[in-house]
Amino acid sequence: MSAAEEARKLLEGITPGPWEAEPWDGTTRESVGVFAGSVWGPRVAGLITSSADAEFIAATPELVPALLAELDQAKADLDAAAYRHGQLQSRIANRDATIQRVRELIAEWSWTEHHHDEPVYEIWKPLARIVGGES
Repeated sequence: MSAAEEARKLLEGITPGPWEAEPWDGTTRESVGVFAGSVWGPRVAGLITSSADAEFIAATPELVPALLAELDQAKADLDAAAYRHGQLQSRIANRDATIQRVRELIAEWSWTEHHHDEPVYEIWKPLARIVGGES
């Protein structure tokens, strides 16, 4: 199971957020409780001695789904980029095949058999220079 799948599974059935970290009185040491909604809501975690831990725990019902949504978007973007890359690679392969075919045709062309005043010469000669044929 991936971390994302595990996070989604763990989110199922939790007390709905938002959760709030509030100081908790009535103990012999300073501690923080995490409550659903407010200090008057049900305590979802309690008697935590670190305020930072309590704040982090309180943030998880909203933070984890937001991170999962960003992960899903990043995966979708990556899939789209991979698809576009494949399309581009295909176009490059087609271009390279076309250039190779033009080079073959240029190599087969007999410059001495054709007069330079023929219309094809006006296209053929610059094309030969472009694809690396005769200059």
